Amino acid sequence: MAKIKEYEWLSIEPYLYGKYEKFVSNTNDTDWKIGKAIPTFIHWNWVFSKGERVVSDIQGIEKDGYYHITDPAIQSINKEYGSTDLGPYGILVFLAKNRHNEYCINLPWQNNQIINIINSYHIKSNRRTTFSFEFKSDSRIKDFYMTIKNSVFDK
Repeated sequence: MAKIKEYEWLSIEPYLYGKYEKFVSNTNDTDWKIGKAIPTFIHWNWVFSKGERVVSDIQGIEKDGYYHITDPAIQSINKEYGSTDLGPYGILVFLAKNRHNEYCINLPWQNNQIINIINSYHIKSNRRTTFSFEFKSDSRIKDFYMTIKNSVFDK
């Protein structure tokens, strides 16, 4: 048994009984059979943070019409959340791939030109999780994202 050190952070959660599934990857590859609640939550999170971050990489179980989610990743402007935080690129991928629906119709939205930009920086990964070291960083991506963020949230 591993010994926990003083001042060491530890995260514990209850065991999730049921079929464990990945609903959304950190590059927003989505199993669209999940319905609209999780994509709306991700969109709301982007709006709530005023474009600073977005929750992604959502997995867990669906049981009796409820989602029990665990182990998310976060995409942030300054890549503050570890190796699965793809930075502004990860946020742009969310914007490009998100399916707007009636639950998030009143949330701010901007995806003009994003799909073409994202396609030019396509990440080729055979896994459902992509790490920041798997693609070349480019300052133009952050500049492009900041233009979008400012046009949506600095009004």
